Parts: sequence; structure tokens; C-alpha cells
Amino acid sequence: MKKVSKIITLLMLMALVTTMFAACSKKSNKVTDDAYQQDENQAAEQQADDNKESKTAEDPAQKTGNKDVTSDVVIKVAALKGPTGMGMAKLMDDIENGQSELKADFTISGVPDDLIGKIVSGEIDFACIPTNLASVLYNKTNGKISLAAVNTLGVLYIMENGETIQSMADLKGKKIQASSKGNIPEYVLSYLLTNNGIEPGKDVEIAFGMQHAEVSATMISGATEIALLPQPFVTTTKMKKEDARIALDLTEEWQKIQGEDSPLAMGCIVVNKAFAEKKFRISSYVFRCL
Repeated sequence: MKKVSKIITLLMLMALVTTMFAACSKKSNKVTDDAYQQDENQAAEQQADDNKESKTAEDPAQKTGNKDVTSDVVIKVAALKGPTGMGMAKLMDDIENGQSELKADFTISGVPDDLIGKIVSGEIDFACIPTNLASVLYNKTNGKISLAAVNTLGVLYIMENGETIQSMADLKGKKIQASSKGNIPEYVLSYLLTNNGIEPGKDVEIAFGMQHAEVSATMISGATEIALLPQPFVTTTKMKKEDARIALDLTEEWQKIQGEDSPLAMGCIVVNKAFAEKKFRISSYVFRCL
């Protein structure tokens, strides 16, 4: 009888121990599951923070708080009347009508010399100027301006009120009214004349001293027979005087000497280097617009 009682006691003790282990195991599993879930939540939050920081790092100039940096910056842009500034017409119109995110002040000049001081002093952020002037200003400012793009290729023409000019050789002994002395038009014309055996100032007279619009006006009035003009003044002249014609396309004459793979680069966009480095997102946007 005592033996049976011991067996029953032993069995009850084993059952109690088993129950205790099961309870402990269940509690342990619950703690483990809770800890795992907490780790998962923390990992998800950390990943979200990392993604946010990564996105901000990719474009650090994109936002300041909730406000786009472009809304606080007024860009100062300069250009010349004529082909170098003609490409800005749409940008100017979009800004004036509130259709652009940019704010800009535009300075439009008739001659390059009016812009030199403002570019050198850093008063201008962007400028559309002749390529030769860009080279001069780069050296004058010790590299404080950078070439952003070439925006104007060959747009120079010899116009005539008549039919006497059919080739460069026909300019010998003639008088050509022109503008932009000391700039691209003069250099291109002199280069082409010289390479066609005509000495400027000796074999042909080139009269400078007017702006493009004034040269066009003298063609329209008939006071000038032969003129060197760029677009859009060529089209303006032809529209107002039917007898005026394009006698020579100087881009074609250039390619006869330099080859078709050598474009006649006349105008470019330069940017203040310090401005470009600080406002790189705005600079990129303006490059696409100009």
C-alpha cells in the first residue's frame, strides 16, 4: 500500500513539474515574440529615417523648410539686343506672366561694353555675350566666370540693296556698313575677307559706329547699299524693304574655309562661378531655359 502511495506521489510531482516547465516555456516564448516585434518596429523606423536622410542628401538645395529655394532668389541676367539675347525671350515672358518658378531682373544692352563692368564686379549672375568677350572676361576676372553653354552659332549675313554681290570677291572696292567693332562680327568679316584675298581697310571700306538696329534702318531707308547684319535684324530689314536681299551667308563662307565640322560659334552664356556653386539647382534650371 505504501508502495502504491509513493508511486502516486511521484506521478503527481512529475505532473506538477511538467506544468511548471510548460508555463515557463509559454511565458518565455511570449517575451521572445514581444522583443522580436519591438526590434522589427525599431528597424522599420530606422529605415524610414535613413530613407528620408538619403533623399535630402541627394538634393540638399532643393528645400529650405517647406519653401523652394528658387522662390527666394532673384537672378540677375544680362544680354545684348540681337542674337545673343534673343533666346531669352520666352523666359522673360514666362517670368513676367508668372508662369515660371524663377524670379529675375534682366539687363538688355545695345553694346557689350555696357555689360563688362557689371559682369566683372559680380553684379550679374548670368550673361549672354559674344564668345570673344567671354574669353576676355574670364582672364580679366581670373576665372571668376565660367562658360555655361554656347547658345548662338552663325547668324551673320551680308545684305544688299541690289544684285551686285554674288561672292566674297565682289566685295572688293565696296563700302560695308557694320556694327560691333572689336567684336565677333568684325573678326569674322575680316577673317573671311583676308582668306579671300581682300585686305580690310585697303581693298574694302568697313564703316563702324552704329548699332544693329541703326544699320538696319539705313538699309531700309536706302542710305546704305551693303551692310553686315545678324539675325533677327536681317529678317526685320527684309520685311520692311522688299528690295533688300541676303547677298552672302557668312556661315557658308566660314565653312568653305574651316570645313563643315567647324561651327561658327558667336554667342555664349557665362555664369558667375560663385553664384553657380552656391545655387547649383537654380543654375541648372536657368541653363535649360536660356
